[in-house]
Amino acid sequence: MSKKTKPAQAMGTPAGELPEETKTAIEAAAEQAETETQNRTIQAEPAEVRELRREVEQLRAQVAKAPQSLDDQINYFQRKQQLVSRLNSLNNSILTLEKHGEEVRKEAEEDVFSSEVYALRLSSKKGYSSEEEVFKFRNPNVITELLNFVLSRMIEKREAIENEITS
Repeated sequence: MSKKTKPAQAMGTPAGELPEETKTAIEAAAEQAETETQNRTIQAEPAEVRELRREVEQLRAQVAKAPQSLDDQINYFQRKQQLVSRLNSLNNSILTLEKHGEEVRKEAEEDVFSSEVYALRLSSKKGYSSEEEVFKFRNPNVITELLNFVLSRMIEKREAIENEITS
């Protein structure tokens, strides 16, 4: 007889069987653990599962859009690289226009009709490199309005390029 079976025999149960109290305690603990696990699963699962399924679908859509052949992949990534380059250039131009636009706005607030610092030039091209000035705008209000218009178009273009890069 092993040492493990002696206490069971001493309690009046045959060797290899657990006492009835121990069996019921184990069953109760198992039922409680199962119930708690089901409650946690029911409460946490739907939101997490929906989130994960949504993420999986997005990733599948991205994989499906990606080119399959090597040439297509090269062209795809070259296009992305061109877009990133255009985006950087556009961002630099926007920053420059915003900086100068702020200075023109300050001048416009001073109620100056003609700016000594800023001017918009309308010119016509004569040949390859020479230009003839047709008209020069020096009014800061006109310059500000034009800059705001140009900036809004540039920001729209930036958003379109960003969307194309991320798709």
